[in-house]
Amino acid sequence: MNAERSSSSPVQPPSRRIVFDCPGALALLDPTAVMNNLARGVGGAEVRALTFAKWLMSTHGYQTSFVVASEAVRRSRTKADGLTIHFEPRRIDLGHGPIRWLNRGRQTMGRIADSLLKRIAGVPESRGFYRQFDWDVLIAMGVTNRTASLVRTAQQLRRPCIVCLTTDRTLQDARRCGRRDRGIYGEQGVWIRYALRNASAIVAQTGLQRESLEDLGVNSTWIPNPIDLTQNVSATHSEEGSEPGDASALSQLVSRLPTQPYVLWIGRADTFSKRADLAIEIARQSPHVPFVMVMNRHDDACYRRLVATMPANVVLIEHVQYQLMDHVYRRAGLLLNTSAAEGFPNSFLQSGKHGVPVVSLRVDPDQILTQQRVGICCHDDLELACATVDRWLRVSAERDHYSQAIRAYVQRVHDLQHCGERMAQLLNRVHGSWLSANDRRSVA
Repeated sequence: MNAERSSSSPVQPPSRRIVFDCPGALALLDPTAVMNNLARGVGGAEVRALTFAKWLMSTHGYQTSFVVASEAVRRSRTKADGLTIHFEPRRIDLGHGPIRWLNRGRQTMGRIADSLLKRIAGVPESRGFYRQFDWDVLIAMGVTNRTASLVRTAQQLRRPCIVCLTTDRTLQDARRCGRRDRGIYGEQGVWIRYALRNASAIVAQTGLQRESLEDLGVNSTWIPNPIDLTQNVSATHSEEGSEPGDASALSQLVSRLPTQPYVLWIGRADTFSKRADLAIEIARQSPHVPFVMVMNRHDDACYRRLVATMPANVVLIEHVQYQLMDHVYRRAGLLLNTSAAEGFPNSFLQSGKHGVPVVSLRVDPDQILTQQRVGICCHDDLELACATVDRWLRVSAERDHYSQAIRAYVQRVHDLQHCGERMAQLLNRVHGSWLSANDRRSVA
């Protein structure tokens, strides 16, 4: 690692080094981390970041790295594909004996100073980890209290920071006032607004997000979530050359899937965001319909409670390697979404790739279910969801109509080549503005 850089150090011309801040991406970048209990499942934000990262590396020659959360201090490493992983420790090693007490005192004083700075000056703390390696553009996936710190750090280092929305909840969190009015993950309005208003650029997933940001006085660029449609998965169980992961894991996975089309639900075990309990209730009311729930263990107690309520027609799979997920989608009859809020679900894209239509209890990004007829939005009507699930798996002709529509929509709007070029254009624009600003500072 390089020596720590101060904010006053001379700024060097960019060498096209971008870093994605994606703390939960370890399981996606290193599938063995889940098996070794070093990471849990991944979500759409992580998949979206990696899809962009690989495309920018291969097509435009960017040097790409990820910052992921780690339980211990680990050295950065570069994978065979050229992508570098930086491990940000959740806890700092304070040493042993008297040194430990001294370091703990310093750590406590630092936290107090950061807290006072946040309250008095109204600015978030800086993240020192980002001073330990070189980068030119930071891309933050999601808008949280952490994001405000990332934007602040980029400002101090005179580097641009692009912030990508990952959920419509951001639009609600940005309107929160006071320290006690917080989002479901502790988001405070003051820091959400700071991140949105001070970032070099904002990426919206949908037109609705862009319009809502305009109402907040924030300009953004709409870049649809990408999916690589060139990676094809055949109907056989041995997909050579498609990076299927461990062959034994693939064989075990396929053996657990129903032989007839099933309802697929994917998410983490919770009752407030992904609302797995509602998916279980729909399965209970549809006893003759097979369900497959890929439910990541987010909270152990909640996971156990949910599992205890599952009816016999549900096949539960706790984790599937991302490289194997195409096999799960391809065999599904429809995708069920029960989330309370989303940005643009990555599961919709993977479903569209395989022509799997969507039944959504609430989420309808940019009204694509209603206007593009790629599925049905039930507006929290559980009875309608149950009836649709039952009918679609019995009447294939109706399901086939939606299947063709979602496949065509994803190809038209979300193809990686199209979305990747838009991201590359944004990066070039941000680079250009950054260079111009540095030139003006040099002249001054």
